Amino acid sequence: MSTRKSSRRTGSNASGREKQQQESSSDGDEDPLPSMFPPLGSYLDLVDKSLTRLVHRLSLGILEYPLSVIGSWFGIPMTSMALVPLLIVCAMEEGTEVWMLSFGGFFSAVCLVAWFYLLAKEKQEKFYSVSKTMLFLLILLVQVSCHYHSRRSSEVASLYLCSYFLTQVWVLLLKFLCRRMRPAHALHSECITRTRRLKRMTFLGTKGYTVFESFPSGDAAGGMVASLALKNAYPSLGNLGYLLALGASFGRMYFFAHHIFDVTVGCLIAIMCTVALERLGRAHEFQFGLGQAVAGMVLFIGCYKQLLKVRKPVPRQFKSKSGGWIDNDP
Repeated sequence: MSTRKSSRRTGSNASGREKQQQESSSDGDEDPLPSMFPPLGSYLDLVDKSLTRLVHRLSLGILEYPLSVIGSWFGIPMTSMALVPLLIVCAMEEGTEVWMLSFGGFFSAVCLVAWFYLLAKEKQEKFYSVSKTMLFLLILLVQVSCHYHSRRSSEVASLYLCSYFLTQVWVLLLKFLCRRMRPAHALHSECITRTRRLKRMTFLGTKGYTVFESFPSGDAAGGMVASLALKNAYPSLGNLGYLLALGASFGRMYFFAHHIFDVTVGCLIAIMCTVALERLGRAHEFQFGLGQAVAGMVLFIGCYKQLLKVRKPVPRQFKSKSGGWIDNDP
């Protein structure tokens, strides 16, 4: 009789522990889909979170508006793949023709107005939702414009785009393999207490696969690709070009999207891919152009579609009810 009672108590205690684990997982304090790297609760994971908390404690107030630009535009398809290479060409040390500067200025103004309008409406996720056809036409328009502007501008824009696509292929592959939870969910109980003027910019209300795409940071990687391209286009700028990567990395941590280790690895991947492509070009004595940019785009799209087919399902508590990646306000 006593054996039965003890077994019942043991069973009830076990079920209670399981229930507590499920509740804590739904609150975001534990990772229901354990990451392969870095392992949850490992020394690297704990140190990484401790360093990331230093950024989380900051509160920038109105400065969050410019930070939202540099902290997210290197990961948004329209800006990272079309606007950024155009602006880098406009900043070339050799000089740029008036029509090219006008094109860059007009495109920048349209993007800024649309971005801050959507920020005011708290609907900035719509900035990501440019149709595939529109995105392809914008990229093609920028690359063709750079091609006809000068041979140097075509090389700068194409090398940037090839580096960006190659970098993002590796970033996507590692995201798929590692499945690390973003700080907004892994440190949810802490992040909700931090003061943020642009609450919609944080990842506290996100759902779906993006919850488990913390490592590595694609935005930080894109910022580093842009920094290296800017140094290539304007060598006299020196190390000041790295401010783009620094701003992108800081912004991703500030808005609870990535840990410091995530942005560091993202930047390292960008450096390796860009240097590898530059050495490949010198070794085979060819210059990057429109053809290489299109080939890079095809490679990126192909890899992305394959990863979508084989990725694991999202845990139930993180599935989106609306089908998007934000269900409600944080």
